[in-house]
Amino acid sequence: MADGCGPTPSARGRGRPVGSDSAETRAAILRAAREVISGCGYEAATFQAIAMRAGVSRPTVHYYFATKEDLYDSLQCEAYAVVSACISAAKRRNTLPERLAAFVAAARELDPSDGTMMRFVITSRLEHQRHPGLRGSTTPVA
Repeated sequence: MADGCGPTPSARGRGRPVGSDSAETRAAILRAAREVISGCGYEAATFQAIAMRAGVSRPTVHYYFATKEDLYDSLQCEAYAVVSACISAAKRRNTLPERLAAFVAAARELDPSDGTMMRFVITSRLEHQRHPGLRGSTTPVA
């Protein structure tokens, strides 16, 4: 499918791409998961779609994250860290307009290239309400 929500016929081979390191692979999976979940929704997001977007195999995604809930919790922890950093930057200002400007500037700085983090922050609140299973999350965002 063109939207990246469904499986595609040309899957990658086993393992992570040759020459990549573990941290880069995990970051690529998280970035791809943010894109897929923000675009398709939590329910429609599959490990296959995330793997294809990340350029890794589906078993590689399972190596890093046992379940979609584990992956989602990791995304929420990342989002919490980014939003907390933005709030900290805003608190250093005195007036409300200055605080808002500082928050937005920090958000742009922390998510400069593709905007997937801020899209995920927004859509995750909706997904949290749509899916009762996500409500039991122990992440700080929840």
